[in-house]
Amino acid sequence: MLARTKFKRVGVLRAGLTILASCLLAAVSCQDSTRSVGAHSVTIVRESGFIREIGDVMQLRAEALGADGSAIASSAAKWTSSDSSVVAVSPDGLLTARGYGAAIVTAQVDDAKATYDVTVPKITSFFTPDKVEVGIGDTTMLRATVTYSDGPAGWSHGATWTVRDTSLVSVDTSGRMVGKGRVGNTIVIASFDGFVDTTLVVVWNPGFYIWPDTSLVPAGATRGLRVQQFAANFGVHTLSGASWSSSDPAIASVDAPGLVTARQAGHATIVATRDGQRAVAEVYVPSYDHRFSFSSVNVEISSTCALDNGAEYCWGDLGQMLDAAPQADRCEFVSPQLGGFSRTWRRCAGSPVAVPTTLRFTSLSKGHLALTADGTLYLFTPGGPKAAAPGYQFRQASGGWQICAVALDDTGYCWGSNWDGLLGIGTAQPLGPYPTTPQRVSGDLRWSMIEISSQSTCGLSVLGKAYCWGPNRSFRLGVGPDSTTRDGCTGACVLVPTAVLTDAVFSTMASRMFDTCALTAEGSAYCWGVSSAALPPSAAGVPVLVRTAPVLRSLTTTSESDICGASDDGGVYCLRRDPTATDPSALYSFVRQPLPFAVQGLSMGGVSSCAFAVSDGRLYCWGTGSLGGLGDGRFMDALIESPTLVANQ
Repeated sequence: MLARTKFKRVGVLRAGLTILASCLLAAVSCQDSTRSVGAHSVTIVRESGFIREIGDVMQLRAEALGADGSAIASSAAKWTSSDSSVVAVSPDGLLTARGYGAAIVTAQVDDAKATYDVTVPKITSFFTPDKVEVGIGDTTMLRATVTYSDGPAGWSHGATWTVRDTSLVSVDTSGRMVGKGRVGNTIVIASFDGFVDTTLVVVWNPGFYIWPDTSLVPAGATRGLRVQQFAANFGVHTLSGASWSSSDPAIASVDAPGLVTARQAGHATIVATRDGQRAVAEVYVPSYDHRFSFSSVNVEISSTCALDNGAEYCWGDLGQMLDAAPQADRCEFVSPQLGGFSRTWRRCAGSPVAVPTTLRFTSLSKGHLALTADGTLYLFTPGGPKAAAPGYQFRQASGGWQICAVALDDTGYCWGSNWDGLLGIGTAQPLGPYPTTPQRVSGDLRWSMIEISSQSTCGLSVLGKAYCWGPNRSFRLGVGPDSTTRDGCTGACVLVPTAVLTDAVFSTMASRMFDTCALTAEGSAYCWGVSSAALPPSAAGVPVLVRTAPVLRSLTTTSESDICGASDDGGVYCLRRDPTATDPSALYSFVRQPLPFAVQGLSMGGVSSCAFAVSDGRLYCWGTGSLGGLGDGRFMDALIESPTLVANQ
């Protein structure tokens, strides 16, 4: 989805401040230098509250000063709203959101004014967890996640909660749910502004349970199960001393510590017994009708997807993009909250799970994007793939909080967050609502690719020239020391594609949060980014040739934190920056990573990386597999540095 993270600028308050002054007041005050006659300036201050949804309130205060600097009582302010159907304002400056849209609130004292911009964004999606468990007598919070028309997502605080069976749980207006005196299941209905979603609530005896309670384990792989106890006041505690059994050991056997071994395709129920009580877990051993032959792979922050003859298979944290997976693992999340802990879960998979769609794709790209053969761009959502730009056809795309894509006729389009000019359309917006449909990138350039990050947008023309736009703090765009703060920007910015200061001709590029690198056809690497204080001023905002780099043939980013590339001999090299360098040529270097064999088709994400072995063409992954991110059927918190083969190849 098109939203800014990781975290970054996620609020939905739309407020800006403009100060107006009256020159006539200065002339009046000159008649008497010891006395202020009327207000000379007004400043609006937010005292409390915020506006995010209809019904929200926010208290503003006007601070007025006379020409001599003396304070004037705030009660003298006259408050007005440009659109009271959107935001109403009381005589004492209390704002109330009444409808969707934007309004300008004005505070006037005598002839001096100040304005405060407020936006009430529309909600475009609304959903609650599929399933939540609560123990008898325990408390947990239900949250409704909403996406706003300007992109960012958050929790709705205005949802109405209805319980079908109030003998099992109670839910107050804040979403706080309490398990009552018996075990059972019920449905909780959340509604807000025409949106409705449901959550299955399971009330259980907090004696103990097996986790994971649902597992997808490939034949020949193992999965460790645990007996756990959860309470809101102390969280999760692992218990020992249970005895284990399987309903069908020929499909999945289990040993004394709870280690399950998948034997053959099918389904088995695992039972743990302790102190006269029992708990169950379901194990599914998948049946594949063929061995995977993956052709491309894309690793995101905590999930990975790959194409097998155009069909997409994913593993890792599926809750971000594939809640509808029919059979998958469940991953547990225990989080601290006010007064204790809450326990929720999301879909995850330790081995490839087919995306439930008949669509066939030709390529994958960051931001959970995929292209079909006819150029239709799809965005993967918790409900499955959805056309990201109906009616448009593209051949390359890159996504995050904004999406940029190159059409079949080489035209560049961007949409989503336009913070500090990230869209390259000649304007900037410090806050939303942002464009939700493709906007043509300014100028008449023909593009071969456009690459986005949260802090910049860069692209290559069909002639191989590099251009960048967006925030230019510390001159990270490679277009020189342009420190101009243009209209709508929160700092130095560039609003249209601007040529990077190099004559080099490039074939590909990659961007992370503060740096961009590009490769020439000969494999030479040039990089630019945040200027180092140790460098001479003449080096600010100027690309440099990375002299220590080998000949590289591809580049990829690791979810904003790194840039890595693959060399001719199949080695992997990652970018390093020396902030103490005084010579521009020493600022960047590429360092070889310790992989045991040559790779190609490298893709790197937040917690894991994947690539194809040159020797056999099969897909291998390495990194952290706590959410199943290695795709080999295992779930491990430990860092796995040696590439492991993805299941069923």
